[in-house]
Amino acid sequence: MAEVDLIVTSGITHSGLVDRTRTYLIHHFGACPQIEVISHHEAHLASAFYPSGFERAMCLSYDGYGDEISTVLAVGDGARLDVLETYPWGKLTRCLYSTVAAYLEGNAGTRRN
Repeated sequence: MAEVDLIVTSGITHSGLVDRTRTYLIHHFGACPQIEVISHHEAHLASAFYPSGFERAMCLSYDGYGDEISTVLAVGDGARLDVLETYPWGKLTRCLYSTVAAYLEGNAGTRRN
């Protein structure tokens, strides 16, 4: 752990996350690097865009819930992610996400010709 420079985690709406993480790491590993907290959806966007190989791309993060947001639309441009729109978590997006996820899970083994 002493060789790690930075830990980035999602959870900007979770108060005390950095302090709890620091305490945990020091207790278990004896050291704690710098900790940065980013939005749940920006973590999804970054993990898809940066290794994609695209220089510029439209990016969409859509899931049931994360940091009180269900959907984020952004543009990845080189080393930047510019968020264009966010949509809050709510009944409609929660139901749509659950329906699509259940459909995909039920058809995961189905082969289509």
